[in-house]
Amino acid sequence: MIRSYLGEHAPERLKGFSVSDSWTKALLYAINLTPRKGTSNRKEPSDWEEQIELMVLQIAYIAEKENIPPALITAFDHIGLQIMPVRNQTWAEVNADTVPLMHLDDYRQITGVVAEAMNDDMGGVVLGMQLVYQGTTDKCLPARDIRNNGDFPAVYSPGVMAYPMTYTYNHWADEETNMELFEALIIPYLQQTKVRLSLPPDQKAITLLDCWPVQKTASFRSRVKTRYPWLLLRYIPPKCTGKGQKFDVDGGGIVKPKIVARAQKYVESEFTRQMKEGIPADKVNVDVRLGTIKQRHLYWVKESMTEFAANMPARKKGWEKTRVPNAFTDAYKARARELHAQGKLFPPLPVPADDEEQPDPASDDISNEEQVDEDPGLLKRPVENVAACTGLWEARQGVDSDDEEEGELELADMTVGTFAISFADGKDEVAFQSEKKKRME
Repeated sequence: MIRSYLGEHAPERLKGFSVSDSWTKALLYAINLTPRKGTSNRKEPSDWEEQIELMVLQIAYIAEKENIPPALITAFDHIGLQIMPVRNQTWAEVNADTVPLMHLDDYRQITGVVAEAMNDDMGGVVLGMQLVYQGTTDKCLPARDIRNNGDFPAVYSPGVMAYPMTYTYNHWADEETNMELFEALIIPYLQQTKVRLSLPPDQKAITLLDCWPVQKTASFRSRVKTRYPWLLLRYIPPKCTGKGQKFDVDGGGIVKPKIVARAQKYVESEFTRQMKEGIPADKVNVDVRLGTIKQRHLYWVKESMTEFAANMPARKKGWEKTRVPNAFTDAYKARARELHAQGKLFPPLPVPADDEEQPDPASDDISNEEQVDEDPGLLKRPVENVAACTGLWEARQGVDSDDEEEGELELADMTVGTFAISFADGKDEVAFQSEKKKRME
């Protein structure tokens, strides 16, 4: 902003002079401003190292038993992406009680799901990012001509990241979008890699994911096992994703700031353009309407992901931080065999209910169900709210997230409607997914 202002009102001052970070900080400190930033606390369990170590040893045992090479290890992670992202830091008066930020209260978001894989040298391959928008029809997605112009492939191919786009009532990923993620990113990569390595189609592979309740349901695990019986799901220990989940370890802190930086450049360019047109600085109005910013945001995401994917040394280091590559060392394989022989590699599962069958985690059939609760019991709300919620959801059918610009749709309403789907008999959800599939085709 300082550079833009000087360029318009005093361009001669920029000759031979750079608006550097150090100069800017000195200026702001001189006028009694100090950097302010919001923080959030994140704590891993005290025994996170032991939990991650056990996870890696389990992978070592399974990989050796099933002859799984490093290239058949995949992982995915969900992240929230603000459509109009801003830095969470600015300059404010010393000891100021409030720190206002432009667009800080802009809560419009999508969900990005990044899929990655290890490869032969364990440096990793970025498969792409699934983008989940809020809406009930494909009208909530970016314009069709942008989706189909070749810049955003819907399915992964060797060396080309894909950006499959989908939608849910509230932009949160769910079981259905997870299955779409497998079909668009993970499965194509695994199939292509098996061909490249001359492995059979039913060669076992591993996908690492976190213990998000939707991903632990019997329904989700059953669908994965039925559709891809050769794909084994392994869960990152709860609250340990910051240490054991690949993108959480190295990607989120890289990609998100890059997206924010591109959004900042957009604001700066609009600020400069309008000032050149004679609009006073306090009258500058940056267009952040959903219809406008959604298309730009898509390119910000792709450009940021491309930079992340190009940094092979950093991504290789990210995999090393998760310790997963250790699973393919002789020392870990030997230790895993030793623990398995002692019955310590796969600790007992919680005691099941009377009508549930207890799987044997140490059996020769290393299935998707090992070490996973049969039903985490998510979204348990009072039954008396079902009728009201279902009625609200029905009243909202056909309303797209684009209407949010005019204030016609409240996020809270969409959230309540989503809860209703979980309580209803499932017919509404089936109908929605069926109609969604037709529209996406």
